[in-house]
Amino acid sequence: MKKIVLILLLLSSINSLVFSQLSDIDQFIQVGKDDIGKIAKPYVAPLLQAYGASLSNGWYNTARPHDLLGFDLNISVSTALIPLEKQTYDLAELELGENLPLGFEIALDPENTIAPTVVGVNTTDRPRIIYRTTGGQTVYTLASFEHPDGTGMTVAPMPTIKAAFGIGAGTEIMTRFCPNIQIGDNAGGFSTWGIGIKHGLTQWLSDRSSLRAVNMSLMAAYSSLSASVALDFQPEDYGDVINYAQAIDFSGQKMEYGITNLTANFLISYDQEVYTIYGGFGISKSSAFVKMLGNYPLAIPSTDGQIIISAHEEINHVTDPVDIEIENGASSISPRGNLGFRLRFIYFTFNLEVTYAEYIMATGGIGFSFDTAKKTYGRKRRW
Repeated sequence: MKKIVLILLLLSSINSLVFSQLSDIDQFIQVGKDDIGKIAKPYVAPLLQAYGASLSNGWYNTARPHDLLGFDLNISVSTALIPLEKQTYDLAELELGENLPLGFEIALDPENTIAPTVVGVNTTDRPRIIYRTTGGQTVYTLASFEHPDGTGMTVAPMPTIKAAFGIGAGTEIMTRFCPNIQIGDNAGGFSTWGIGIKHGLTQWLSDRSSLRAVNMSLMAAYSSLSASVALDFQPEDYGDVINYAQAIDFSGQKMEYGITNLTANFLISYDQEVYTIYGGFGISKSSAFVKMLGNYPLAIPSTDGQIIISAHEEINHVTDPVDIEIENGASSISPRGNLGFRLRFIYFTFNLEVTYAEYIMATGGIGFSFDTAKKTYGRKRRW
């Protein structure tokens, strides 16, 4: 059991590391306050959508609810596979710079506009983004930087500890969590929690004898994930710049991420003493938000072309520049279906399942399950 817990903590640490690599997102501040959200959203969206999908998994490995005072404790890992088309995006489609004042532009190499999302592969041929003046005899470059690299992590593993308790009348309540994991002193953290309910339907059938070991139920669950990443973008990150905004505090910068998932499913399982075949189909709705908090310096050109951070507070910085919402893909509600297999050895269970939704997901788990009433496999029973 200690090894299993260590694996869970390791996977949580990996998730924290993935989110901590999003600290490069502060480089987007160099395109100006009107365009940072345009780039940040497609860059982080595939990762947040994949974690939103993973949150819908790992809630059940049978359709049969626990008896009164029955319970189980399960440790599982759900992994969403991120498809190739979500690993890149086209900067040319974002219409960067359209709201800039006259005389400024965001310039891209038209031959190199495909950038990696945060889950994209590592590459040295990333687009260069240039923020510069236009229209004069001399062109001044305020910022020039390569688009941040991808993490190369094309899966979204979601480790959780789930507990379920029978409350009678063929109903059980479920809860789960992943402990808060922090990497370093200022890297932020990563944690999840959730609550759900499952209610048996087989008990309401007038003739259950023909169903034998078949169980049917309905379940619904809500899950939440939160993560934060420390940022540190200072005036000198623009390069050779004169900072007249000494009074502005640029410390305490951070990104906050939040993901929620609501899922509801019809479940069916064939339960035998040693094994269970189970499946479910239903819907899943995920949403996420991204916030960039703190003060961030903004650069402007002086009359002699020197890049400066102005002394005027109206133009020398931007506060909390990003606050965007991300839905799960093309529609806010997605259908989902899964099929799984569970082995049971006395009180211990092992399960594997595959889920087909907007993302293909795989889930594996190990647990301990106990019911107060003797189970009747393949025979008529009463709750």
